[in-house]
Amino acid sequence: MSRYRFLLEHTNLNFFDIPHGKFKSFWTSKKFGFLSSKLEDHSANIFVVNKSTKFDALFVQNYFNVPFVFLKQETLACIDDGTLKKQEEKKLLDAFKTLAENNISVVVFPERNLTVFGEVAKISINITDFLTKLKMTIKFLTIHGPFFELPVWAKKQNKCEAKFILHSIIKPEKIHGSDSTYINALFNDSMPSSASTYARKFPINITTKTRAEGLEKVVYCCPKCKELFSIYSEFNCIKCSNCGTALEIDENGLIALFNGIEDFDDLSKFQFNELKKLKNLKKPLIQYHNINLLQLSFEDKHKLESKVNVEIFVNKLVYGEKIIKFTEIYDAYLLPDNILKITLKNGTIFGLQGETNENLYILVDLLRIK
Repeated sequence: MSRYRFLLEHTNLNFFDIPHGKFKSFWTSKKFGFLSSKLEDHSANIFVVNKSTKFDALFVQNYFNVPFVFLKQETLACIDDGTLKKQEEKKLLDAFKTLAENNISVVVFPERNLTVFGEVAKISINITDFLTKLKMTIKFLTIHGPFFELPVWAKKQNKCEAKFILHSIIKPEKIHGSDSTYINALFNDSMPSSASTYARKFPINITTKTRAEGLEKVVYCCPKCKELFSIYSEFNCIKCSNCGTALEIDENGLIALFNGIEDFDDLSKFQFNELKKLKNLKKPLIQYHNINLLQLSFEDKHKLESKVNVEIFVNKLVYGEKIIKFTEIYDAYLLPDNILKITLKNGTIFGLQGETNENLYILVDLLRIK
């Protein structure tokens, strides 16, 4: 039994074990050496890292040359929701203390969900409060590149460079005595808003010719004619079947400038603003036939339950014989393979899986409309 596994078995197993030295970095010291002295100080730190693809944990474990563990997502979810019991919180704080005493760092992915347009999720007040209680140095990093290598909507994996960017180091004495709101703002200001923020500063050189393929799963509004569900992808372009507009995605994941839209941030904001104008619409926005209804576990393993017809309204979801009001939905987000994972407030979890050209993501944006 490794020393780290022994420690973890005595810390309520809230962590994934990554033994020091087990993995060797596949990135050269020339490309990433400028971070080494800042990251690998061999003292225990909290690394807060964005999560843009399902492979980000592998990117981290192949890069860091210090002993560390991942905080489990289900534990983080309980902290985020405020459902972590006081007794469990004490065990977790004791676990961090034990790890710190043995110079073992912890990696935290604050995002609950995979990013769709490269956006970096805001760190919640609850997670901020918990991290502050640890009284450890916190280092904020982003992994730049992997989002464009395998976006959740992509049909194929792209080839591009990946870089770690260290944005900020916050020591406990800097925030001692400050209120939660100030610390939360400081934490969120320590991370960029999206992958597009650094796409111009740090080129990633996507070499494949299918950069846009799959975007119709998440882009539902044409930026020119504003027609819904008219978008389709072809090689490096997204096109509109209604007006013929074509937008090219370049080698850095940026969009050829069109009507003020030049990156995924702009495109996401544009279509969301258009969607808000339809909030009083009574008829279905979209209807799909023979959608896969899936049984989903917390770990996102899925099993086909049946085929159902789906209707998405501005305030409810209808599938099969069931009607789900948006007020009953706790969370919804897109998984790879065009699976929309839906969690209800009563704890029920299920998935809807569309064809590669069907857009279920619009439901995620509808839930954001107040």
